[in-house]
Amino acid sequence: MDDVCRRYALVSFLTWLPAGLMIAPLVLLMLDRGLTIVQVGVVMTVYSLVIAGLELPTGGLADVVGRRVVLAASAACTALALVLLAVAGTWWAFTVAGAVLGVARALSSGPAEAWFVDTLHAVEGPGADLRPGLSRGHVMEDVALGVGVLAGGFLPLAAEAAGMDSGMGAGVGTGMAGAGWLDPLALPALLGAVAALVWLVVVLIAMPEPPRPPASVAVVLRGVPVTVAAGVRVAVHDGPLRRLVLVAAVVGMALTCIELLVPGHLAELTGSGEGGATAYAIVSALGFAGSALGSALAPTLARHLTPTRPATTALPPTTALPPTTALPATTALPATTALPATAPDPATAPDPTKAPDPATAAHCPAGGPASATADPAAAVRRGTEAGDGTAAQDSAAARSAELDGDGGAARGGAAAPDAGETREGEPAGKGGAAPEGGTVRGEDMVRGTVQGAVRGSVRGAVGGLLVAAVALGGLGGAAAVGMGGVAGVVLAGVPYVGFFVGLGAYGVLRAELAHHRVGSDERATVASASSLAGSGGAALANLTLAPLAMSLGAGAAWWVVAAVVLAAAAGFARLPERAPKA
Repeated sequence: MDDVCRRYALVSFLTWLPAGLMIAPLVLLMLDRGLTIVQVGVVMTVYSLVIAGLELPTGGLADVVGRRVVLAASAACTALALVLLAVAGTWWAFTVAGAVLGVARALSSGPAEAWFVDTLHAVEGPGADLRPGLSRGHVMEDVALGVGVLAGGFLPLAAEAAGMDSGMGAGVGTGMAGAGWLDPLALPALLGAVAALVWLVVVLIAMPEPPRPPASVAVVLRGVPVTVAAGVRVAVHDGPLRRLVLVAAVVGMALTCIELLVPGHLAELTGSGEGGATAYAIVSALGFAGSALGSALAPTLARHLTPTRPATTALPPTTALPPTTALPATTALPATTALPATAPDPATAPDPTKAPDPATAAHCPAGGPASATADPAAAVRRGTEAGDGTAAQDSAAARSAELDGDGGAARGGAAAPDAGETREGEPAGKGGAAPEGGTVRGEDMVRGTVQGAVRGSVRGAVGGLLVAAVALGGLGGAAAVGMGGVAGVVLAGVPYVGFFVGLGAYGVLRAELAHHRVGSDERATVASASSLAGSGGAALANLTLAPLAMSLGAGAAWWVVAAVVLAAAAGFARLPERAPKA
Protein backbone atom coordinates (compact mmCIF):
# COMPACT_ATOMS: atom_id res chain seq x y z
CA MET A 1 0.00 0.00 0.00
CA ASP A 2 2.80 2.43 0.88
CA ASP A 3 4.37 2.06 -2.55
CA VAL A 4 1.05 2.77 -4.28
CA CYS A 5 0.47 5.81 -2.05
CA ARG A 6 3.94 7.18 -2.75
CA ARG A 7 3.49 6.85 -6.50
CA TYR A 8 0.09 8.53 -6.35
CA ALA A 9 1.45 11.37 -4.19
CA LEU A 10 4.32 12.01 -6.63
CA VAL A 11 2.02 12.03 -9.64
CA SER A 12 -0.40 14.37 -7.82
CA PHE A 13 2.43 16.80 -7.02
CA LEU A 14 3.68 16.88 -10.61
CA THR A 15 0.14 17.21 -11.98
CA TRP A 16 -0.47 20.50 -10.18
CA LEU A 17 3.02 22.02 -10.12
CA PRO A 18 2.80 23.52 -13.66
CA ALA A 19 -0.58 25.04 -12.84
CA GLY A 20 0.77 26.52 -9.61
CA LEU A 21 3.70 28.11 -11.44
CA MET A 22 1.29 30.00 -13.75
CA ILE A 23 -1.17 31.30 -11.13
CA ALA A 24 0.70 34.53 -10.43
CA PRO A 25 2.22 35.55 -13.80
CA LEU A 26 -0.40 34.37 -16.33
CA VAL A 27 -2.56 37.49 -16.56
CA LEU A 28 0.44 39.81 -16.20
CA LEU A 29 2.23 37.99 -19.04
CA MET A 30 -0.68 38.54 -21.42
CA LEU A 31 -1.06 42.21 -20.43
CA ASP A 32 2.67 42.78 -20.78
CA ARG A 33 2.54 41.46 -24.35
CA GLY A 34 -0.12 43.88 -25.49
CA LEU A 35 -3.47 42.21 -24.77
CA THR A 36 -6.31 44.22 -23.28
CA ILE A 37 -8.16 43.05 -20.21
CA VAL A 38 -11.11 42.12 -22.46
CA GLN A 39 -8.87 39.95 -24.64
CA VAL A 40 -7.46 38.32 -21.51
CA GLY A 41 -11.03 37.55 -20.47
CA VAL A 42 -11.71 35.94 -23.86
CA VAL A 43 -8.62 33.73 -23.55
CA MET A 44 -9.73 32.58 -20.10
CA THR A 45 -13.27 31.99 -21.38
CA VAL A 46 -11.96 29.76 -24.19
CA TYR A 47 -9.91 27.86 -21.64
CA SER A 48 -12.98 27.32 -19.42
CA LEU A 49 -15.26 26.32 -22.32
CA VAL A 50 -12.77 23.73 -23.58
CA ILE A 51 -12.59 22.20 -20.10
CA ALA A 52 -16.38 22.13 -19.76
CA GLY A 53 -16.82 20.56 -23.20
CA LEU A 54 -14.19 17.84 -22.68
CA GLU A 55 -14.65 16.92 -19.00
CA LEU A 56 -17.01 13.99 -19.58
CA PRO A 57 -15.50 12.69 -22.86
CA THR A 58 -11.98 12.64 -21.43
CA GLY A 59 -13.25 10.89 -18.29
CA GLY A 60 -14.90 8.27 -20.46
CA LEU A 61 -11.70 7.98 -22.49
CA ALA A 62 -9.73 7.21 -19.32
CA ASP A 63 -12.25 4.50 -18.42
CA VAL A 64 -11.99 2.94 -21.90
CA VAL A 65 -8.31 3.11 -22.86
CA GLY A 66 -6.70 3.35 -19.43
CA ARG A 67 -5.66 5.99 -16.91
CA ARG A 68 -1.94 6.10 -17.71
CA VAL A 69 -2.23 6.91 -21.41
CA VAL A 70 -4.75 9.70 -20.78
CA LEU A 71 -2.64 11.26 -18.02
CA ALA A 72 0.47 11.02 -20.21
CA ALA A 73 -1.41 12.85 -22.96
CA SER A 74 -2.35 15.53 -20.42
CA ALA A 75 1.29 16.00 -19.45
CA ALA A 76 2.34 16.32 -23.10
CA CYS A 77 -0.43 18.87 -23.81
CA THR A 78 0.57 20.84 -20.71
CA ALA A 79 4.18 21.08 -21.84
CA LEU A 80 3.09 22.20 -25.33
CA ALA A 81 0.63 24.79 -23.97
CA LEU A 82 3.17 26.35 -21.61
CA VAL A 83 5.77 26.63 -24.36
CA LEU A 84 3.14 28.34 -26.52
CA LEU A 85 2.35 30.74 -23.68
CA ALA A 86 6.03 31.55 -23.25
CA VAL A 87 6.49 32.50 -26.92
CA ALA A 88 3.01 33.88 -27.76
CA GLY A 89 2.84 37.53 -28.84
CA THR A 90 -0.75 38.10 -29.99
CA TRP A 91 -4.27 37.47 -28.85
CA TRP A 92 -4.88 34.56 -31.22
CA ALA A 93 -1.61 32.85 -30.17
CA PHE A 94 -2.62 33.13 -26.51
CA THR A 95 -6.08 31.81 -27.41
CA VAL A 96 -4.57 28.72 -29.05
CA ALA A 97 -2.34 28.20 -26.02
CA GLY A 98 -5.34 28.58 -23.70
CA ALA A 99 -7.33 26.01 -25.71
CA VAL A 100 -4.47 23.48 -25.55
CA LEU A 101 -4.12 24.14 -21.83
CA GLY A 102 -7.86 23.50 -21.44
CA VAL A 103 -7.46 20.15 -23.20
CA ALA A 104 -4.63 19.27 -20.82
CA ARG A 105 -6.69 20.23 -17.77
CA ALA A 106 -9.68 18.16 -18.91
CA LEU A 107 -7.46 15.13 -19.57
CA SER A 108 -5.96 15.34 -16.07
CA SER A 109 -9.32 15.42 -14.29
CA GLY A 110 -9.75 12.06 -12.58
CA PRO A 111 -7.29 9.51 -14.07
CA ALA A 112 -4.65 9.68 -11.32
CA GLU A 113 -7.17 9.27 -8.51
CA ALA A 114 -9.01 6.52 -10.39
CA TRP A 115 -5.69 4.70 -10.96
CA PHE A 116 -4.88 4.87 -7.25
CA VAL A 117 -8.27 3.50 -6.15
CA ASP A 118 -8.25 0.70 -8.75
CA THR A 119 -4.68 -0.30 -7.87
CA LEU A 120 -5.35 -0.30 -4.13
CA HIS A 121 -8.50 -2.36 -4.61
CA ALA A 122 -6.52 -4.85 -6.70
CA VAL A 123 -3.91 -5.16 -3.93
CA GLU A 124 -6.09 -5.10 -0.79
CA GLY A 125 -9.63 -5.78 -2.00
CA PRO A 126 -12.71 -3.54 -2.20
CA GLY A 127 -12.65 -2.96 1.57
CA ALA A 128 -9.26 -1.20 1.42
CA ASP A 129 -8.94 2.02 3.42
CA LEU A 130 -8.72 4.82 0.85
CA ARG A 131 -8.31 7.71 3.26
CA PRO A 132 -4.53 7.66 3.92
CA GLY A 133 -3.61 7.51 0.22
CA LEU A 134 -6.21 10.06 -0.88
CA SER A 135 -5.12 12.35 1.93
CA ARG A 136 -1.47 12.10 0.89
CA GLY A 137 -2.34 12.82 -2.73
CA HIS A 138 -4.47 15.87 -1.86
CA VAL A 139 -1.74 17.17 0.44
CA MET A 140 0.79 16.95 -2.37
CA GLU A 141 -1.59 18.76 -4.73
CA ASP A 142 -1.82 21.66 -2.28
CA VAL A 143 1.92 21.63 -1.67
CA ALA A 144 2.52 21.79 -5.43
CA LEU A 145 0.13 24.72 -5.80
CA GLY A 146 1.68 26.54 -2.85
CA VAL A 147 5.23 25.99 -4.02
CA GLY A 148 4.23 26.86 -7.56
CA VAL A 149 2.49 30.14 -6.70
CA LEU A 150 5.47 31.28 -4.63
CA ALA A 151 8.02 30.26 -7.28
CA GLY A 152 5.93 31.74 -10.10
CA GLY A 153 5.51 34.98 -8.21
CA PHE A 154 9.12 35.49 -7.09
CA LEU A 155 11.00 34.01 -10.08
CA PRO A 156 10.24 37.00 -12.37
CA LEU A 157 11.31 39.39 -9.61
CA ALA A 158 14.58 37.50 -9.17
CA ALA A 159 15.20 37.47 -12.94
CA GLU A 160 14.50 41.17 -13.21
CA ALA A 161 16.81 41.89 -10.32
CA ALA A 162 19.48 39.90 -12.17
CA GLY A 163 19.18 42.25 -15.16
CA MET A 164 16.88 40.30 -17.48
CA ASP A 165 14.74 42.64 -19.63
CA SER A 166 11.46 41.85 -21.31
CA GLY A 167 12.73 42.83 -24.78
CA MET A 168 9.19 42.89 -26.10
CA GLY A 169 7.95 45.09 -28.87
CA ALA A 170 9.57 43.55 -31.91
CA GLY A 171 7.39 40.48 -31.74
CA VAL A 172 4.07 42.01 -30.68
CA GLY A 173 1.50 41.68 -33.46
CA THR A 174 3.39 38.96 -35.33
CA GLY A 175 1.82 36.00 -33.53
CA MET A 176 4.94 35.07 -31.59
CA ALA A 177 7.21 37.10 -29.37
CA GLY A 178 10.29 38.69 -30.87
CA ALA A 179 13.91 37.91 -30.30
CA GLY A 180 13.66 39.04 -26.70
CA TRP A 181 10.82 36.70 -25.85
CA LEU A 182 12.71 35.24 -22.90
CA ASP A 183 11.49 37.89 -20.48
CA PRO A 184 11.10 37.40 -16.72
CA LEU A 185 7.34 36.78 -16.88
CA ALA A 186 7.91 33.91 -19.36
CA LEU A 187 10.27 32.02 -17.05
CA PRO A 188 7.52 30.37 -14.93
CA ALA A 189 5.88 29.06 -18.10
CA LEU A 190 9.13 27.52 -19.31
CA LEU A 191 9.83 26.05 -15.88
CA GLY A 192 6.29 24.64 -15.90
CA ALA A 193 6.93 23.04 -19.30
CA VAL A 194 10.02 21.31 -17.89
CA ALA A 195 8.00 20.13 -14.89
CA ALA A 196 5.34 18.78 -17.27
CA LEU A 197 7.95 16.73 -19.14
CA VAL A 198 9.15 15.26 -15.84
CA TRP A 199 5.52 14.52 -15.05
CA LEU A 200 5.18 12.70 -18.39
CA VAL A 201 8.17 10.45 -17.67
CA VAL A 202 6.97 9.67 -14.14
CA VAL A 203 3.49 8.73 -15.39
CA LEU A 204 4.90 6.32 -17.94
CA ILE A 205 7.21 4.68 -15.39
CA ALA A 206 5.40 4.86 -12.05
CA MET A 207 1.80 4.08 -13.07
CA PRO A 208 1.66 0.42 -14.14
CA GLU A 209 -1.74 -0.82 -15.26
CA PRO A 210 -3.06 -4.30 -16.02
CA PRO A 211 -2.84 -5.07 -19.74
CA ARG A 212 -5.87 -4.02 -21.75
CA PRO A 213 -6.93 -5.30 -25.15
CA PRO A 214 -5.79 -2.95 -27.91
CA ALA A 215 -8.52 -0.42 -28.66
CA SER A 216 -8.99 0.72 -32.22
CA VAL A 217 -10.35 4.14 -33.11
CA ALA A 218 -13.74 2.60 -33.83
CA VAL A 219 -13.80 0.88 -30.44
CA VAL A 220 -12.90 4.13 -28.69
CA LEU A 221 -15.51 6.11 -30.60
CA ARG A 222 -18.15 3.56 -29.67
CA GLY A 223 -16.98 2.95 -26.12
CA VAL A 224 -16.50 6.52 -24.90
CA PRO A 225 -20.14 7.68 -25.44
CA VAL A 226 -21.43 4.46 -23.85
CA THR A 227 -19.14 4.90 -20.85
CA VAL A 228 -20.02 8.59 -20.50
CA ALA A 229 -23.73 7.78 -20.64
CA ALA A 230 -23.31 5.05 -18.01
CA GLY A 231 -21.33 7.35 -15.72
CA VAL A 232 -23.83 10.19 -16.03
CA ARG A 233 -26.67 7.73 -15.43
CA VAL A 234 -25.00 6.56 -12.23
CA ALA A 235 -24.36 10.13 -11.08
CA VAL A 236 -27.97 11.14 -11.75
CA HIS A 237 -29.88 8.08 -10.52
CA ASP A 238 -27.77 7.17 -7.49
CA GLY A 239 -29.26 9.44 -4.79
CA PRO A 240 -26.21 9.82 -2.53
CA LEU A 241 -23.90 10.23 -5.51
CA ARG A 242 -26.23 12.87 -6.89
CA ARG A 243 -25.87 14.75 -3.61
CA LEU A 244 -22.10 14.55 -3.87
CA VAL A 245 -22.22 16.07 -7.35
CA LEU A 246 -24.54 18.86 -6.20
CA VAL A 247 -22.27 19.66 -3.26
CA ALA A 248 -19.37 19.83 -5.73
CA ALA A 249 -21.30 22.59 -7.53
CA VAL A 250 -21.74 24.46 -4.23
CA VAL A 251 -18.02 24.15 -3.49
CA GLY A 252 -17.23 25.47 -6.97
CA MET A 253 -19.43 28.46 -6.23
CA ALA A 254 -17.69 29.11 -2.91
CA LEU A 255 -14.19 28.81 -4.41
CA THR A 256 -15.05 31.23 -7.20
CA CYS A 257 -16.50 33.69 -4.72
CA ILE A 258 -13.22 33.59 -2.79
CA GLU A 259 -10.96 33.89 -5.84
CA LEU A 260 -13.13 36.59 -7.41
CA LEU A 261 -13.52 38.93 -4.45
CA VAL A 262 -10.53 38.45 -2.13
CA PRO A 263 -7.86 40.12 -4.36
CA GLY A 264 -9.89 43.31 -4.72
CA HIS A 265 -10.73 43.32 -1.02
CA LEU A 266 -7.05 43.00 -0.10
CA ALA A 267 -6.18 45.80 -2.54
CA GLU A 268 -8.68 48.02 -0.72
CA LEU A 269 -7.17 47.09 2.64
CA THR A 270 -3.59 47.84 1.54
CA GLY A 271 -4.48 50.91 -0.50
CA SER A 272 -2.78 49.86 -3.77
CA GLY A 273 -2.96 47.20 -6.42
CA GLU A 274 0.68 46.23 -5.95
CA GLY A 275 0.23 45.85 -2.20
CA GLY A 276 -2.94 43.87 -2.75
CA ALA A 277 -1.14 41.54 -5.21
CA THR A 278 1.67 40.90 -2.73
CA ALA A 279 -0.79 40.32 0.11
CA TYR A 280 -2.84 37.98 -2.06
CA ALA A 281 0.24 35.96 -3.03
CA ILE A 282 1.10 35.45 0.65
CA VAL A 283 -2.49 34.71 1.66
CA SER A 284 -2.87 32.29 -1.28
CA ALA A 285 0.24 30.38 -0.25
CA LEU A 286 -1.08 30.18 3.31
CA GLY A 287 -4.43 29.03 1.93
CA PHE A 288 -2.76 26.17 0.06
CA ALA A 289 -0.91 25.27 3.26
CA GLY A 290 -4.23 25.28 5.11
CA SER A 291 -5.77 23.02 2.48
CA ALA A 292 -2.83 20.64 2.84
CA LEU A 293 -3.33 20.65 6.61
CA GLY A 294 -7.03 19.85 6.22
CA SER A 295 -6.27 17.04 3.79
CA ALA A 296 -3.70 15.59 6.19
CA LEU A 297 -6.14 15.73 9.12
CA ALA A 298 -9.05 14.19 7.19
CA PRO A 299 -8.29 10.51 8.01
CA THR A 300 -7.86 11.30 11.70
CA LEU A 301 -11.04 13.36 11.75
CA ALA A 302 -13.07 10.60 10.12
CA ARG A 303 -11.55 7.94 12.37
CA HIS A 304 -12.52 9.84 15.51
CA LEU A 305 -16.04 10.35 14.16
CA THR A 306 -16.48 6.68 13.22
CA PRO A 307 -19.04 4.88 15.42
CA THR A 308 -17.40 2.58 17.95
CA ARG A 309 -19.90 -0.21 17.24
CA PRO A 310 -19.99 -1.43 13.64
CA ALA A 311 -23.25 -1.16 11.77
CA THR A 312 -23.62 -4.96 11.45
CA THR A 313 -22.68 -7.15 14.41
CA ALA A 314 -21.39 -10.57 13.51
CA LEU A 315 -23.29 -13.50 15.03
CA PRO A 316 -21.32 -15.69 17.48
CA PRO A 317 -20.15 -19.01 16.07
CA THR A 318 -22.62 -21.84 16.48
CA THR A 319 -21.76 -24.18 19.38
CA ALA A 320 -21.07 -27.67 18.13
CA LEU A 321 -23.40 -30.37 19.46
CA PRO A 322 -21.75 -33.11 21.53
CA PRO A 323 -21.30 -36.39 19.71
CA THR A 324 -24.23 -38.77 20.09
CA THR A 325 -23.52 -41.96 21.95
CA ALA A 326 -23.53 -44.94 19.64
CA LEU A 327 -26.42 -47.32 20.06
CA PRO A 328 -25.43 -50.72 21.45
CA ALA A 329 -25.27 -53.52 18.98
CA THR A 330 -28.47 -55.55 18.80
CA THR A 331 -28.15 -58.86 20.61
CA ALA A 332 -28.49 -61.75 18.24
CA LEU A 333 -31.54 -63.92 18.82
CA PRO A 334 -30.86 -67.58 19.57
CA ALA A 335 -31.11 -69.80 16.56
CA THR A 336 -34.46 -71.56 16.28
CA THR A 337 -34.56 -75.31 16.45
CA ALA A 338 -34.88 -76.78 13.00
CA LEU A 339 -38.11 -78.72 12.42
CA PRO A 340 -37.75 -82.35 11.54
CA ALA A 341 -37.80 -83.12 7.86
CA THR A 342 -41.10 -84.34 6.49
CA ALA A 343 -41.62 -86.67 3.65
CA PRO A 344 -42.48 -84.98 0.35
CA ASP A 345 -46.08 -84.95 -0.72
CA PRO A 346 -46.39 -87.09 -3.82
CA ALA A 347 -49.02 -84.73 -5.20
CA THR A 348 -46.68 -81.76 -5.15
CA ALA A 349 -43.36 -83.48 -5.82
CA PRO A 350 -41.84 -82.62 -9.19
CA ASP A 351 -42.14 -85.15 -11.94
CA PRO A 352 -38.62 -86.06 -13.10
CA THR A 353 -39.95 -87.08 -16.52
CA LYS A 354 -41.24 -83.54 -17.27
CA ALA A 355 -39.05 -80.63 -18.42
CA PRO A 356 -38.60 -77.95 -15.78
CA ASP A 357 -40.43 -74.62 -16.08
CA PRO A 358 -38.01 -71.90 -17.45
CA ALA A 359 -39.16 -69.28 -14.91
CA THR A 360 -38.62 -71.71 -12.09
CA ALA A 361 -35.28 -72.84 -13.47
CA ALA A 362 -33.99 -69.29 -13.38
CA HIS A 363 -34.40 -69.18 -9.59
CA CYS A 364 -34.05 -72.85 -8.81
CA PRO A 365 -31.14 -74.41 -10.68
CA ALA A 366 -31.73 -77.94 -11.75
CA GLY A 367 -35.21 -77.67 -10.32
CA GLY A 368 -33.77 -77.63 -6.76
CA PRO A 369 -34.79 -75.41 -3.90
CA ALA A 370 -34.17 -71.63 -4.09
CA SER A 371 -30.58 -70.55 -3.32
CA ALA A 372 -30.06 -68.55 -0.16
CA THR A 373 -27.80 -66.08 -1.98
CA ALA A 374 -29.87 -65.64 -5.14
CA ASP A 375 -31.97 -62.79 -3.65
CA PRO A 376 -29.78 -60.59 -1.34
CA ALA A 377 -32.74 -58.77 0.19
CA ALA A 378 -34.45 -62.01 0.94
CA ALA A 379 -31.23 -63.34 2.41
CA VAL A 380 -31.03 -60.38 4.78
CA ARG A 381 -34.64 -60.86 5.77
CA ARG A 382 -34.11 -64.55 6.33
CA GLY A 383 -30.97 -63.94 8.33
CA THR A 384 -32.84 -61.53 10.59
CA GLU A 385 -35.78 -63.86 10.96
CA ALA A 386 -33.39 -66.74 11.62
CA GLY A 387 -31.77 -64.80 14.42
CA ASP A 388 -28.53 -63.91 12.56
CA GLY A 389 -27.53 -60.60 14.28
CA THR A 390 -24.96 -59.51 11.67
CA ALA A 391 -27.29 -57.32 9.57
CA ALA A 392 -28.82 -55.67 12.59
CA GLN A 393 -25.42 -55.00 14.09
CA ASP A 394 -24.19 -53.42 10.87
CA SER A 395 -27.31 -51.25 10.65
CA ALA A 396 -26.88 -50.05 14.22
CA ALA A 397 -23.21 -49.33 13.65
CA ALA A 398 -24.05 -47.30 10.54
CA ARG A 399 -26.59 -45.22 12.42
CA SER A 400 -24.12 -44.63 15.24
CA ALA A 401 -21.40 -43.59 12.81
CA GLU A 402 -23.78 -41.17 11.09
CA LEU A 403 -24.72 -39.52 14.38
CA ASP A 404 -21.07 -39.32 15.37
CA GLY A 405 -20.24 -37.35 12.18
CA ASP A 406 -18.72 -40.18 10.20
CA GLY A 407 -20.99 -39.39 7.28
CA GLY A 408 -22.67 -42.82 7.31
CA ALA A 409 -19.46 -44.74 6.78
CA ALA A 410 -19.53 -48.40 7.76
CA ARG A 411 -17.69 -49.32 10.89
CA GLY A 412 -13.98 -49.51 10.24
CA GLY A 413 -14.22 -47.23 7.10
CA ALA A 414 -12.66 -43.79 6.61
CA ALA A 415 -14.61 -40.84 8.05
CA ALA A 416 -16.22 -38.58 5.45
CA PRO A 417 -15.96 -34.77 5.85
CA ASP A 418 -18.83 -33.00 7.50
CA ALA A 419 -21.29 -31.23 5.20
CA GLY A 420 -20.50 -27.85 6.70
CA GLU A 421 -16.74 -28.39 6.60
CA THR A 422 -14.62 -27.10 3.73
CA ARG A 423 -11.51 -28.94 2.64
CA GLU A 424 -8.36 -26.90 2.52
CA GLY A 425 -8.14 -24.91 -0.69
CA GLU A 426 -11.76 -25.62 -1.66
CA PRO A 427 -14.36 -22.83 -1.68
CA ALA A 428 -17.25 -23.11 0.73
CA GLY A 429 -20.44 -24.53 -0.71
CA LYS A 430 -18.69 -26.71 -3.29
CA GLY A 431 -20.25 -30.03 -4.09
CA GLY A 432 -23.69 -29.07 -2.86
CA ALA A 433 -22.58 -28.44 0.71
CA ALA A 434 -24.29 -25.65 2.59
CA PRO A 435 -22.33 -22.33 2.68
CA GLU A 436 -20.03 -22.07 5.62
CA GLY A 437 -21.61 -19.90 8.31
CA GLY A 438 -18.24 -18.46 9.31
CA THR A 439 -17.69 -17.02 5.83
CA VAL A 440 -21.04 -15.22 5.87
CA ARG A 441 -20.38 -13.88 9.34
CA GLY A 442 -16.90 -12.72 8.24
CA GLU A 443 -18.42 -10.82 5.32
CA ASP A 444 -20.92 -9.25 7.72
CA MET A 445 -18.07 -8.12 9.94
CA VAL A 446 -16.22 -6.54 6.99
CA ARG A 447 -19.40 -4.88 5.75
CA GLY A 448 -20.20 -3.56 9.21
CA THR A 449 -16.69 -2.18 9.64
CA VAL A 450 -16.78 -0.50 6.23
CA GLN A 451 -20.19 1.03 6.83
CA GLY A 452 -18.98 2.37 10.16
CA ALA A 453 -15.98 3.89 8.38
CA VAL A 454 -18.28 5.43 5.78
CA ARG A 455 -20.31 7.01 8.55
CA GLY A 456 -17.13 8.53 9.91
CA SER A 457 -16.27 9.89 6.47
CA VAL A 458 -19.74 11.42 6.08
CA ARG A 459 -19.46 13.12 9.46
CA GLY A 460 -15.95 14.32 8.70
CA ALA A 461 -17.02 15.76 5.34
CA VAL A 462 -19.92 17.56 6.99
CA GLY A 463 -17.50 18.92 9.59
CA GLY A 464 -15.24 20.23 6.83
CA LEU A 465 -18.17 21.97 5.14
CA LEU A 466 -19.23 23.52 8.44
CA VAL A 467 -15.72 24.89 9.00
CA ALA A 468 -15.72 26.34 5.47
CA ALA A 469 -19.15 27.94 6.02
CA VAL A 470 -18.11 29.51 9.32
CA ALA A 471 -14.93 30.81 7.69
CA LEU A 472 -16.93 32.41 4.88
CA GLY A 473 -19.11 34.08 7.49
CA GLY A 474 -15.98 35.29 9.27
CA LEU A 475 -14.65 36.70 6.01
CA GLY A 476 -17.91 38.60 5.59
CA GLY A 477 -17.62 39.87 9.15
CA ALA A 478 -14.04 41.05 8.53
CA ALA A 479 -15.25 42.97 5.47
CA ALA A 480 -18.00 44.55 7.55
CA VAL A 481 -15.50 45.71 10.21
CA GLY A 482 -13.54 47.59 7.54
CA MET A 483 -10.19 47.55 9.35
CA GLY A 484 -7.34 48.50 6.99
CA GLY A 485 -3.62 47.95 6.84
CA VAL A 486 -1.78 44.90 8.03
CA ALA A 487 -4.33 44.26 10.78
CA GLY A 488 -7.12 44.17 8.19
CA VAL A 489 -5.14 41.76 6.01
CA VAL A 490 -4.59 39.46 8.99
CA LEU A 491 -8.26 39.73 9.96
CA ALA A 492 -9.25 38.66 6.45
CA GLY A 493 -6.43 36.14 6.06
CA VAL A 494 -7.34 34.02 9.10
CA PRO A 495 -10.84 33.04 7.85
CA TYR A 496 -9.42 32.67 4.34
CA VAL A 497 -6.98 30.03 5.59
CA GLY A 498 -9.72 28.46 7.75
CA PHE A 499 -11.93 28.11 4.68
CA PHE A 500 -9.26 26.09 2.90
CA VAL A 501 -8.58 23.94 5.96
CA GLY A 502 -12.24 22.88 6.01
CA LEU A 503 -12.33 22.44 2.26
CA GLY A 504 -9.18 20.29 2.32
CA ALA A 505 -10.72 17.86 4.82
CA TYR A 506 -13.98 17.78 2.90
CA GLY A 507 -12.23 17.09 -0.43
CA VAL A 508 -10.46 13.93 0.77
CA LEU A 509 -13.54 12.42 2.40
CA ARG A 510 -15.85 13.38 -0.47
CA ALA A 511 -13.52 11.59 -2.88
CA GLU A 512 -13.54 8.47 -0.68
CA LEU A 513 -17.35 8.44 -0.51
CA ALA A 514 -17.68 8.88 -4.26
CA HIS A 515 -15.26 6.04 -5.02
CA HIS A 516 -17.20 3.74 -2.67
CA ARG A 517 -20.31 4.22 -4.78
CA VAL A 518 -18.94 3.61 -8.28
CA GLY A 519 -17.19 0.78 -10.03
CA SER A 520 -13.94 0.87 -11.92
CA ASP A 521 -15.69 1.21 -15.29
CA GLU A 522 -17.24 4.60 -14.41
CA ARG A 523 -14.73 5.93 -11.88
CA ALA A 524 -13.00 8.57 -14.00
CA THR A 525 -16.27 9.57 -15.69
CA VAL A 526 -17.98 10.27 -12.36
CA ALA A 527 -14.94 12.27 -11.22
CA SER A 528 -15.25 14.34 -14.39
CA ALA A 529 -18.96 14.84 -13.70
CA SER A 530 -18.11 16.25 -10.27
CA SER A 531 -15.49 18.54 -11.81
CA LEU A 532 -18.00 19.69 -14.40
CA ALA A 533 -20.52 20.42 -11.63
CA GLY A 534 -17.86 22.51 -9.91
CA SER A 535 -17.35 24.49 -13.13
CA GLY A 536 -21.10 25.03 -13.32
CA GLY A 537 -21.14 26.37 -9.78
CA ALA A 538 -18.26 28.68 -10.66
CA ALA A 539 -20.18 30.04 -13.66
CA LEU A 540 -23.24 30.60 -11.49
CA ALA A 541 -21.11 32.49 -8.97
CA ASN A 542 -19.70 34.73 -11.70
CA LEU A 543 -23.20 35.55 -12.93
CA THR A 544 -24.85 36.18 -9.56
CA LEU A 545 -22.33 36.94 -6.83
CA ALA A 546 -20.28 39.50 -8.75
CA PRO A 547 -23.31 41.82 -9.28
CA LEU A 548 -24.30 41.25 -5.62
CA ALA A 549 -20.83 42.25 -4.45
CA MET A 550 -20.90 45.36 -6.64
CA SER A 551 -24.22 46.51 -5.19
CA LEU A 552 -23.97 45.37 -1.53
CA GLY A 553 -20.28 44.72 -1.01
CA ALA A 554 -18.09 41.62 -0.85
CA GLY A 555 -19.21 40.84 2.70
CA ALA A 556 -22.83 40.32 1.60
CA ALA A 557 -21.74 37.91 -1.15
CA TRP A 558 -19.65 35.88 1.32
CA TRP A 559 -22.56 35.67 3.76
CA VAL A 560 -24.87 34.41 1.02
CA VAL A 561 -22.38 31.72 0.01
CA ALA A 562 -21.89 30.76 3.67
CA ALA A 563 -25.63 30.13 3.94
CA VAL A 564 -25.58 28.00 0.76
CA VAL A 565 -22.67 25.91 2.09
CA LEU A 566 -24.51 25.41 5.40
CA ALA A 567 -27.57 24.18 3.52
CA ALA A 568 -25.38 21.79 1.50
CA ALA A 569 -23.84 20.44 4.72
CA ALA A 570 -27.30 19.82 6.17
CA GLY A 571 -28.33 17.79 3.10
CA PHE A 572 -25.02 15.96 3.15
CA ALA A 573 -25.32 14.93 6.80
CA ARG A 574 -27.73 12.01 6.28
CA LEU A 575 -25.98 10.49 3.31
CA PRO A 576 -26.76 6.73 3.23
CA GLU A 577 -23.90 4.28 3.58
CA ARG A 578 -23.04 1.48 1.23
CA ALA A 579 -20.26 -1.04 1.22
CA PRO A 580 -17.47 -0.48 -1.33
CA LYS A 581 -18.08 -1.45 -4.92
CA ALA A 582 -15.23 -3.11 -6.74
